[in-house]
Amino acid sequence: MVEHHRAGRRKEAAAEYARILPPINYENRQCGLGVAKTAMAEGGVIRSGLAVADRRQAA
Repeated sequence: MVEHHRAGRRKEAAAEYARILPPINYENRQCGLGVAKTAMAEGGVIRSGLAVADRRQAA
């Protein structure tokens, strides 16, 4: 999905996102958003697992 988006293939990125969204939503309900964000940060999907308020306090 990220590679499609970076390459400007927005339709392909959106289709991939739609395909992976159900398991992401399921995981978010199982373990909470904080754990999901940490996992995505570790996988390089997002820059930080911290919430906006946490990042402001860390600055």
